[in-house]
Amino acid sequence: MFFDKKIVTVMLHWDYGQKERGDSGSKIWFYDTFVDLFSEVSTFWFDDYMDGGAELQKSLIEFVDKEKPDLVFFVPNKWQFDNETLDYLRTRYNTCAWFGDDQWRYDDFSSKLANKFSFVITTDPYTNFLHRKNGVESILSEWAAIDYSSDLSPRTDGFMYEVSFVGGKNSVREWFINKLESKGIEVECFGSGWSNGRVGYDEMGDIFNLSKINLNLSNSIIGDIDYLIRSPKNIVRWLIARKTSEQVKARNFEVPMSGGFQLTNYVYGLESHFEIGREVAAYSGYDDCAKAIEIYLGRNDLRNEICRKGYERAHRDHSYQKRFKEVFSKVWEM
Repeated sequence: MFFDKKIVTVMLHWDYGQKERGDSGSKIWFYDTFVDLFSEVSTFWFDDYMDGGAELQKSLIEFVDKEKPDLVFFVPNKWQFDNETLDYLRTRYNTCAWFGDDQWRYDDFSSKLANKFSFVITTDPYTNFLHRKNGVESILSEWAAIDYSSDLSPRTDGFMYEVSFVGGKNSVREWFINKLESKGIEVECFGSGWSNGRVGYDEMGDIFNLSKINLNLSNSIIGDIDYLIRSPKNIVRWLIARKTSEQVKARNFEVPMSGGFQLTNYVYGLESHFEIGREVAAYSGYDDCAKAIEIYLGRNDLRNEICRKGYERAHRDHSYQKRFKEVFSKVWEM
């Protein structure tokens, strides 16, 4: 225990509220961390109220009033919570919201919701500035990683995969993998939509550890001309997509935390967390990625050194425990 405080968390128990998909990221990343950090944690799971409604508002208010916490921590999903509910809670308790996708959800989501909380946490420096400009108490933080349950220190032999990728399949990722395969690079893919299917968090950590190279691919619709001319549908996707901006995500920390070597698409801010070329490898475009794969598969010594340094940096600076110790230390100083 680090904080002698009582916290109520308001989040989804299951991934996207669907039990068959397993525990949500919020459950694994946040709830489990808070159990270690706070003297008392109570949780209002709102999976049964995905569409919001009066019953959700009533149940949430009754739950929080009964618990009387020092802090109510929200991980908003959509528009489940009425303004009146959030206003009621904010006038009686410290309330906080985690906005981890402000890079692409600020304009139509968090900018309209942020002033309903005592303070917010964002992972985007620019929207941190915008929140503050709009009179919102905003704390800049970042995604991080959990420590996997098994010993996943960096290895130098016994690998199962040459090149792997873990993440859901979409049109951009499929196009990128196909481009690599056209250059003779086979990538073992795991996640929703791929033939290997979804994997749990512990299994994911094992895959990272057992792969010589772990690819971290963009999840945004990109404007690459080669991708766009591949199909008229891709042009339409790009024109209507909300998610077109890149961002540092949890995967950037999960791979090195599990002792894996990471080759990631470059995103703004990556250099604030890892030293590129020494603690993480980065590429720009599929040609650059293919060349990097060839280099790092042929240079075991260089790959192992970057992997070791990335692992050490992740464990030193990028656990969720460290993130939230820093965040909540600031909160209690407000």
